[in-house]
Amino acid sequence: MSLPSNNNSSPPAKPQSLATKTNGKIAFDRYVSGVSGFGDDPSLTDIYLMDPDGSEQRRLTFTRNLCTNFQAAYSFSPVWSPDGRKIAFVGEFECGHPKLYVMRADGTRIMKG
Repeated sequence: MSLPSNNNSSPPAKPQSLATKTNGKIAFDRYVSGVSGFGDDPSLTDIYLMDPDGSEQRRLTFTRNLCTNFQAAYSFSPVWSPDGRKIAFVGEFECGHPKLYVMRADGTRIMKG
């Protein structure tokens, strides 16, 4: 005995594509080497937005390294809220202790999650 199949159904949309349909933007992270001011290869990663065609790229986070020794700082892995109004992401600003953060889609009101 087999269960009836529904061949007309499509796989569920991924969170990124849901938000893109809601607000027309794609959130992504970008690695930049040599900008944090520490060590031989200091690096930062920040969250950006862009239109689906790659235009209108805008930086949302401005990660700063708060450590006094070599330690890269990161904002990465952005994920849209289902309504497309907020972005959750991982931030590693406190000397190697990553935490969950949430911000508005325009990059304001960054708060620990």
